Order: sequence, then structure tokens, then C-alpha cells
Amino acid sequence: MINVAYDRILVYDEYDKPLFPYPNLGKYKPYGHWQFDFKNLDNLLEQTNFKLPIKLTDSPSIELEKFARSLDGQNLSLPPINGSYLHLFTMVKLQDIIKTNEPFIYPVMVHNLYFFKNNPIIDLPVELINSLKKYQAKLLFVQNFEGDFGMHETDFIFFKNLSKKYNIDKSQIIMI
Repeated sequence: MINVAYDRILVYDEYDKPLFPYPNLGKYKPYGHWQFDFKNLDNLLEQTNFKLPIKLTDSPSIELEKFARSLDGQNLSLPPINGSYLHLFTMVKLQDIIKTNEPFIYPVMVHNLYFFKNNPIIDLPVELINSLKKYQAKLLFVQNFEGDFGMHETDFIFFKNLSKKYNIDKSQIIMI
């Protein structure tokens, strides 16, 4: 099993299993097409009229089902919620997995071609930095555009700056 850590979980199933995460580093807008404004949680709450986190029941309301389906289409998580390899991954909250000392990945889903150019340096959670330095975690950037990464020098400078700022071994940062 691969532990996949997120800062927050938006929706849990009736057994408290996380279903939909709040996107890691959402305030930096690593996306281009999400229909929700994830810049902060308050904006999301205003758009949904739900109290987060949401716990699904056996018979969710039509409004809640619609909201959950729209989250599913946003590619917020790794792997996608409906992915065929879902059974290999365990979605967890960052603060919970750190306490266990188990290894994990911290994914950032990048759906914006200019993410690395627009954000030459980013702020990472202190807990994540410490886990990266202890080799407990890997920081994983996933850009699902074919062949677009590396077209700009800023794509590579971003990772160099990130490693230098936090004194993180470059082997702890992965780009796919």
C-alpha cells in the first residue's frame, strides 16, 4: 500500500474512509480548469453550502451527490478516485501519517502549464519539510499534460530553488 497524504480531506465515506481531498498547495492554483475556487476553504464552503468535512451516508441528498460527482471530475487526487489502481493507495491526512513514521507521498496535481513560472518558490507545511528531511516522504508533482514539462527553463529552476530553500535532498522531489 502506498500512503498518499493531503493537508485536508473534504469528503469521507460512511466508514470514515477519505474519498476526496482538498488539493495540496491549492492556494498556488496549480490547476487550470477546476470549477471550484480552492484558493481557500471559505470560498469552497460558500460555493457548496456544505459544512466540511462531509460524511457520506447510505442515502446522500441529490445536492450532495452532485457535489461529490463534480469533485470526482476535478482530478484532485492521486490516483484518480475512479482509477483502476485505487486499491494500491491509501489516502490519509498529512498530520496523521506523520505521527506513524510510515512512508508517504505528498502529491501536487499540476494542471496549469505556467505553474512553475508563476510560482518560482512555494511555501511547504513545516511537517512536510521535516518528513522530507527524514526521508519519510516524497514530494510528488504530477503534470498530466503530454510533453509540456521542461519547455521553459523556469520548470527546472523551480525544483532547484525548492531543494535549496528547504535544504531537501533532490531525490525527495519527483516530477511525473
